Amino acid sequence: MWSLPDQHSDRVAVLCARLAIELDLNVSEAASCGFLHDVGKIRIPADILNKPGPLSNEEYRMMQTHVMEGVWLIQEHWTDVPAQILQGVLDHHERLGGKGYPQQSAGPGALGAVVAVADVFDALTSRRPYRGAYSVREAVQLLQREALPRRVIRSLMDMMSTLQTDTSPEPVEAGSQVTTA
Repeated sequence: MWSLPDQHSDRVAVLCARLAIELDLNVSEAASCGFLHDVGKIRIPADILNKPGPLSNEEYRMMQTHVMEGVWLIQEHWTDVPAQILQGVLDHHERLGGKGYPQQSAGPGALGAVVAVADVFDALTSRRPYRGAYSVREAVQLLQREALPRRVIRSLMDMMSTLQTDTSPEPVEAGSQVTTA
């Protein structure tokens, strides 16, 4: 049975939207990239996706194909997909200095960088078949070692510190209206 980590793409999409707001990027495009970034994994064998240990070199090369497979799937099923969304999906494993894949480009574009940071952060803070989840603090420390644009990482760090320090709701005065959207 094929499966991705539980709701990973949903969480990445939400993080992408939040980062897009902070970075003044198109929120809808960022969320779409986050939701679609791993769609190509439907073409990766389940035994590789769910392997409880390290991937062999061959398995890792197969896993890397999910990026191009995803781009092709999106183009096939969403014929008028905005180019920025395709580029964001294509770039989500690119790293500064040509260290990523599939193109070993100089680095991800703006949307690709947002997806990359959100993807790495969620992967680190989620339990995987081969390891437990890292704490937010540990994940941020590990993320800072990634060859990704510092501006995006700083935005995530600011967002996480705000969430961690502002966890209680503001008091509501008696008789005031509370709205939920």
